[in-house]
Order: sequence, then structure tokens, then C-alpha cells
Amino acid sequence: MYKVIISLFIAFFLLLSCDKNRTPIEKNHDSKYTNKSRYDLQDTVILSISTTVFKITTIPDTVRVAMINSTADTLTTGLHYEIQRLESNKWVKVLPDQMFQDIGFAILPNHSKSFTVKMMKDQAAYKSGDYRIAKYYLNQDFRKTKKHYFVYAEFRIE
Repeated sequence: MYKVIISLFIAFFLLLSCDKNRTPIEKNHDSKYTNKSRYDLQDTVILSISTTVFKITTIPDTVRVAMINSTADTLTTGLHYEIQRLESNKWVKVLPDQMFQDIGFAILPNHSKSFTVKMMKDQAAYKSGDYRIAKYYLNQDFRKTKKHYFVYAEFRIE
């Protein structure tokens, strides 16, 4: 039974990966994608970051984020993330395209899951400003609604 469930998660995320030509930033503008901010009081899924201010001279190699599920639904998410910078009131992707294993993690109601985010300092031109880490997740009703939801953990580089 366990192997069947894992196989279904892998197949599910392989289907999701077929939409690789567009980034989550572009998907944010589609009607089937819903932006969720960590500051939205009705949003009870939060992406929390371990540190919110970094010195440009001491940006770490990795940071830890936790997706916290305070809903009544079991959420599904993967390893995929993007780091974005605020430029002229628009969020712009900082890192080059990355490949992620399509692993599905179920986050039960009132539980959380931690992830390691690679900052990839050698491939990203970080400068002072506002940044965020974007991760998407799916609700239990994904088969019916086809909606992806995004959560963000904001940080600043000084």
C-alpha cells in the first residue's frame, strides 16, 4: 500500500512538471493560480524563514524555511522553490532555472514541514533590497479545482 501511495505522488508531480515552460511568477497571473501572502489573515498556510535580514557580505549558503499548515486540509508540496527580488514593484526571479526531484510531501492539518533553500550565491547577483522565497502547495481538492497556492517568506539583504 505504501508503494502505491508513493507511486501516485510521483506520477502526480510528474504531471505537474509538464508545465515547466512557465515559472511560478508567470503562473501567478493565471486564473487557475492563486497568490497567497503570509500576511493574509484568511490564509492559514505560512512559510516561515529562520532569519529575515542578511548582510550582503555574509549571505549564508542555505536557509531553513518551514511551511506551517494551520488549515483543516492535508496539503501537498514539493522541494521546488524560487527566490525573487522586488524590482520596480514587481517580483523578479533571482536564481537560474533549477531542477528538483518531484517528491510529494503531505503536510497534515496543524503540522509543518521544514525545507532547506540553497541561496546559490555564485549564480545569483544579490544586492541590497527586498527578497522572498516562493513555494507552492496544493489542497486536497486539487483534482477538482486545479488550483496551486503560493506562500512566501520575505527577507531583506542590507
